Amino acid sequence: MARRNQFFWKKSRFFGKKRTLAFFLAIVFFFLTATMGRSFFSIIRTTFASPDYSVTLDAWDGQEPLTVVVGSDPVRVFSYSPLEKRLIVVSIPGDTLVTVPYGYGAYRLKAVVDLGALDTARSGPELLMHSVQEFLAIPIDGYIDPGIVNQGGNVLENIRNAWKRPDRLLSSSTTTLKPLDIFRLFTAIAAVRMDRISFIDLSNAGITTASTRADGQDVLNIEQGRLDRALSENMPTRLSRGGERVQAIVLNGTGQEGLAKGFARYLEHLGAVVIQLGNAATPVERTSVVGLEGAHERYDISRILRPFCQEGCIAANGDVNNGLIVVTIGSDFEKFLSGASSR
Repeated sequence: MARRNQFFWKKSRFFGKKRTLAFFLAIVFFFLTATMGRSFFSIIRTTFASPDYSVTLDAWDGQEPLTVVVGSDPVRVFSYSPLEKRLIVVSIPGDTLVTVPYGYGAYRLKAVVDLGALDTARSGPELLMHSVQEFLAIPIDGYIDPGIVNQGGNVLENIRNAWKRPDRLLSSSTTTLKPLDIFRLFTAIAAVRMDRISFIDLSNAGITTASTRADGQDVLNIEQGRLDRALSENMPTRLSRGGERVQAIVLNGTGQEGLAKGFARYLEHLGAVVIQLGNAATPVERTSVVGLEGAHERYDISRILRPFCQEGCIAANGDVNNGLIVVTIGSDFEKFLSGASSR
């Protein structure tokens, strides 16, 4: 009998310890969820769910560059290059006058996201992404909620410390990136040395002029030539072969003037040397690119084309033109800018 009682006493003590451990873990769990601001299940759901936007970046491989826009005021662009372990931050004043694609015309940058409420086909973040891409002529891969980095104090420090709050990164619902890719991006950014971070503040670069529109709005106008020089000096040279910058020809296959020059800005900011601008022999419906060599070149050009041509624009690797990249602008690019296609 004594032995049996001893057995039951040990058994009850064993289960008592388990209940105590379970109770302790439950307290820790609820403390963490309260601290993080969202339940564990909510974070898991938002982490693996697809963002509710019409443009969503495929999973980032962590090897190619990634450039995102943060819809704050000022609007900020973060461009991270894994190969160079380098970060470029561009700060654009919210009063900057930009041309919004899809035929919207000129708006202050800080008002672009609100246009999404008027557009049944596109969200505000998508409109901001494409507006900033056209304004800077650099590929924009995604949009991120401003709450992730706007925590007061120094912006660069906020960027570098964002990974310490995975709850905020993983549970952000206002983004076109997958939450895990956001976490990977800011973890990588945290490892970038301070001397590898370039900060371009357009409000202090001597390239803005203030004016007042007919409706009484105060706006800032950017001198494009100085803007392009500032970006070209800081953006990594992607389009190069054997240490030499790639040469490019851009042809306009539409009746709209200036499109070839506008597209040439993209190539120049990627490091290419545009040696010729001209008109195509005949009108072209779809933009096409020939002469690309290697996965990196195809990746960079596809990022530029993403807003208006996802498939069929880039020719096979074998279609080369004496080492040149040849871009022929089609009416699809013109419709993207003018809004000739339905909103």
